[in-house]
Amino acid sequence: MQTQILKILVLIVIPLAMRGQNNAILQKADSLFSAKQYTQSFRLYDSLLRDKKYSPAMLLKMAYIKEGLDQPSALYYLNLYHQATDDEQTLVKMEELADKYHLEGYKPTAQSQLLGWLTKNADLINWVIATVLFFFFAWLVFQKKRHESVLVPAFFLVITAFAMAWFINLGEPKPQIMVARAGVYLMSGPSAGASVVDILEEGHRLTVSGEKDVWLRVTWREKEAFVKKSNTITAAL
Repeated sequence: MQTQILKILVLIVIPLAMRGQNNAILQKADSLFSAKQYTQSFRLYDSLLRDKKYSPAMLLKMAYIKEGLDQPSALYYLNLYHQATDDEQTLVKMEELADKYHLEGYKPTAQSQLLGWLTKNADLINWVIATVLFFFFAWLVFQKKRHESVLVPAFFLVITAFAMAWFINLGEPKPQIMVARAGVYLMSGPSAGASVVDILEEGHRLTVSGEKDVWLRVTWREKEAFVKKSNTITAAL
């Protein structure tokens, strides 16, 4: 009995202690930020982010610090901030910084905008498709009971079912990565012996379509290329 009570206490006390410690670190980092001691505050913010203890305000401050240092990594933190808040104005700011640093991968495409809209409205779309599916199924049953042709409702039922299957299998957007340092080689194949496609500076954002061993298959200027995982950072929380 005492052992069980001790376990319960451990499960309660340790998370509370860690939360208190994280809050103390965040308060200290915010205090340093207010005092314009940006380098010191960034170190504390970064330690919290590594532990997955972050807030949108913290991510925005990290982006502000990096932008003040004129570093492309400001885009990385703005990217995280956008994921946390879905703030559309952040995309505009990211495009501005990308243009400033001559970086690619930040301009929205028609495909990415459509996929983003579908993902954002997934629940509503699922509800609409399910409602339409039920309607055509009820129509089919009604026609069958009246011994009338079920060809039309069956046709629309199948089409709606295919639409639902397509939407369900649409999946999540492809993962994106950012080049983590200057002078990163893009190769034509997943091998150090492959030919060099391009040499990238820090901050370019790439869409990942697959991976092989230590290599990621990406799209660069509408062509397939490969980059080492160790030279990139995942652009996601």
